[in-house]
Amino acid sequence: MPSPTRQQTPTYNDFIAFMQQMQKEQQDARKDQQNFQKNMVDMIKTLTSSNVSSQASSPSIDVYGLLMNEIESFNYDADGTSTFDDWFKRHGVTINERGKSLTNDVKRNLIVNKLDKKAYDVYCKHILPKTYTDLTLDETTAVLKKLFRPLKSLCKRRFEFYQKAAPPMSSSADPFLDLANDVKNHYAEAEIKNIDEDTAQCIAFVSALADSSYAEIRLRLLNKMNDINAKLKLDDITEECRTWARIRAENRSMDTLDVKAIAQKKKKNTGQPQKYQQPHQQQYKKQHPSQEEESLHSSRHRQRNGSRFGRRSTTPSEHQPRRFAKKVAFSETEDARTYLKVDINGFTTELQVDTGADITMISRQTWNIIGSPALKPTPLSLKTADGSPMTVQGRFNAKFNIFDARHRSTTGSGPCYVTEKTDLLGLDWLIAIPQYRHLRKELSCRMTTTCLNQTREETVAQLRHKYASVFEEGLGRFTKTKAKLFLKPESRPVYIKKRPLPYASQPAIDAEIDRFVNEGVLSSIDYSQWAAPIVAVKKANGTIRMCADFSTGLNDALMLHQHPLPTAEDVFNKLNGGQLYTQIDFADAYLQIELDDSAKELLTVNTHRGLYRYNRLPFGVKSAPGIFQEVIDSMISGLNGVAAYLDDIIVTGRSTDEHRRNLEALFDRIHNYGFRVRLPKCNFLMPEIRYLGHIIDKDGRRPDPEKVRAITKMPPPKDVQQLRSFLGMITYYGNFIDKMRQIRTPLDALLKKDTPFEWSPECQDAFKRVKDVLTSPLLLTHFDPTLDIIVAADASDYGIGAVILHRYADGSEKAICHASHSLTDAEKKYAQIEKEGLPTRAHEVDLWTSSTSLGQRAVRRPGQRQHRSPTRQPAAPTRNRRHADALGRLRLAATIVTVAIAVIIAVVAAAAITEAATFRQRRSRHFETLRTPSSTAETTEHGPHFEVLCLVYLYKMIFPLTIILGGRCWNITSL
Repeated sequence: MPSPTRQQTPTYNDFIAFMQQMQKEQQDARKDQQNFQKNMVDMIKTLTSSNVSSQASSPSIDVYGLLMNEIESFNYDADGTSTFDDWFKRHGVTINERGKSLTNDVKRNLIVNKLDKKAYDVYCKHILPKTYTDLTLDETTAVLKKLFRPLKSLCKRRFEFYQKAAPPMSSSADPFLDLANDVKNHYAEAEIKNIDEDTAQCIAFVSALADSSYAEIRLRLLNKMNDINAKLKLDDITEECRTWARIRAENRSMDTLDVKAIAQKKKKNTGQPQKYQQPHQQQYKKQHPSQEEESLHSSRHRQRNGSRFGRRSTTPSEHQPRRFAKKVAFSETEDARTYLKVDINGFTTELQVDTGADITMISRQTWNIIGSPALKPTPLSLKTADGSPMTVQGRFNAKFNIFDARHRSTTGSGPCYVTEKTDLLGLDWLIAIPQYRHLRKELSCRMTTTCLNQTREETVAQLRHKYASVFEEGLGRFTKTKAKLFLKPESRPVYIKKRPLPYASQPAIDAEIDRFVNEGVLSSIDYSQWAAPIVAVKKANGTIRMCADFSTGLNDALMLHQHPLPTAEDVFNKLNGGQLYTQIDFADAYLQIELDDSAKELLTVNTHRGLYRYNRLPFGVKSAPGIFQEVIDSMISGLNGVAAYLDDIIVTGRSTDEHRRNLEALFDRIHNYGFRVRLPKCNFLMPEIRYLGHIIDKDGRRPDPEKVRAITKMPPPKDVQQLRSFLGMITYYGNFIDKMRQIRTPLDALLKKDTPFEWSPECQDAFKRVKDVLTSPLLLTHFDPTLDIIVAADASDYGIGAVILHRYADGSEKAICHASHSLTDAEKKYAQIEKEGLPTRAHEVDLWTSSTSLGQRAVRRPGQRQHRSPTRQPAAPTRNRRHADALGRLRLAATIVTVAIAVIIAVVAAAAITEAATFRQRRSRHFETLRTPSSTAETTEHGPHFEVLCLVYLYKMIFPLTIILGGRCWNITSL
């Protein structure tokens, strides 16, 4: 086995060689590192120089993107509040300074690209047929500034600048800085610095022409002043106004004949075809009429639906004017109607002459016949003769030829309006006819105005001078007492959190709260056990009203103030004999009454600004109407010709002098009570007024067409709830309609229990008849205690009706009130003689004779026991005894009218006399049955009534009693 090899030991020389090798390797590594660093530096320099040269070769890329990101877009606002000029003033400097390296074309592209889509579309369409690349930078900015400039004219901006008002002072805001900034902004917009002495005088002159009578000349002056380059002087516009006034006066002097036709009353449809009467010739003649006057109207007038001009011949029931006679004014008789042949755009037709119509209009059918020319929207709001709005499809400009009887034509052009069914030749085309102008000149009559307007102005001026405090702005303060509210026993406080308000309504609500705080109506508080939310209600004039919703808990906890509100009949009864009428409207009526301290704790509202407590009586509190009505009743107590329903006070008088005395007496009370009125809503010395859903004038009252229109537009009911709503609306006007219950009998039948709702043809007919009656001329006269009264009654198998009328000295009769009643199932079984007596039953008589001027004695109405007891006796009087007894207690100078024939009266009298002897024998037992603790005196006083029965009642009521039958008068003593 070989021996292991021994390892050689390194020598010193070997160690020195190893160290030298290691040092050499380190040097080589250091050189490599230096070379690497040098190469990296060279590479970085090369890359940097390359980027710099690249950037220098295309400098616009980064600058354009930077500007596109920094500059906001221009948003087009149709109201003109955001203009391009404002946008360019803000960003134009940035574009020019930061984009120095950009070319003008690139800047132009930048501006166009910053337009929003709507503004871009408007701009591109405006510059057609060019594109935006065809315009330079300066041309682009000029077009954009002109296109998106403020919509308000220069004059309006200047007027608004001088009429600027600061918002109400508030503890939570400083309005002065905002106002100063606003003034500076509008100063530049209104270009005030360009106003010289002449321009300032012209602005003041035009601003003074604020009355509506100057509207025409004011428009002309504003159009001239809107031109900034126009150099107007005060003397120039003054002379122009004087010239305009002189021409206007001369034009008015040429206005002469004003013919007004009234709506033809719809004839009753008898079911038989009626011959359609052809209109006859209408001529305006003097004693020796000229040929020109005769040639204006056709020698014969054709029917409106005649086939001569391509019209389809129809039956009289299909004749169109009869269907819309209530919408357009027609003459009283068809003989007065006049038709002229008119050529419109080459198509011939016939139009009815209407000198009361300001415009010419044709029906849709005629419009189709003449070729359906393109229509434009109408800028006018058209109304019919009764003031109701008329639906207009549109208008078009037409060339027309109007032919007279001698086929002479008058050529002209003008607007023609298209309606649904109306064909009328109005004044705007008639004035072109020479014969018509001559006729107007011959029949010219100057209308003399009365002094009513002057009297009205003098009356208002005197009242404002004498009672200046009553007409002051702001709230009044009732000085006699303070309103108190009373809680029900064991009621608990109710706290309701605030409700969210629309953000658009919050500024208006804030302004209303600030106003109430400034006027002392509201006070801010930190804690309350009671709180109700508020709601924002939009008023008719578009403003927002803040209302408290006390129905959330407080109203249920309050005791109702037991002062009755007057009925409409109570109010109308005080207007008897009035010739003119005045309406007084209080300014925030309820808020003029202060609350006592205990009531203030209950009336707290929870708003978005915290809790506020009412110091005045607010709307919406359950007790408020009764409290306010009691205050008003005490204020007008003892005043003649004055009536009030809540804050709506009405004044009248039998003459103008009496009216003014009544007004002065009322305002003296208003002044003493501390109230204030709102003058713009007051109407003084008016021939007619709208009051409680009626129109009132000296002849009586009638339903307000605006209120009736809501009823007539109702669709047929779909269920019982809708039917009840419809019947409830027509019941308010039931006093105007004779035999209302008979008309609505099919409708009332649907309200019976366990009756299925089936809308039959009878229901539809009744539904239509009610609407037709409401749209017919309805009038109730005012009650006059000095005139004779007629009580008319009738009965049918389903209902009974009655009416009270006045008979005047000329023999005419006018209704005061109508009443009707549907018969119950039990009443339908009565004999006809008993049904005839039902219309004059006791409760109706009590209703009609509630006024003391009728002379009714204060006696107790016959009770049910008195009513039932005689009917159980074989020889006792019938049910009519009770009604006759009720009428027998009245001292009426009246005439009883009934449809029952005279034989019925004779039968009643004979039956009464025949059974009188039997009844005397039962007298003691009968009186014993009727006697009650409260009826002893009554029985003793009216004992003779039972002995002679119904005949004696009729004698006692009226002597001699007159019964009018078929136009003849019968005296009951002759029976």
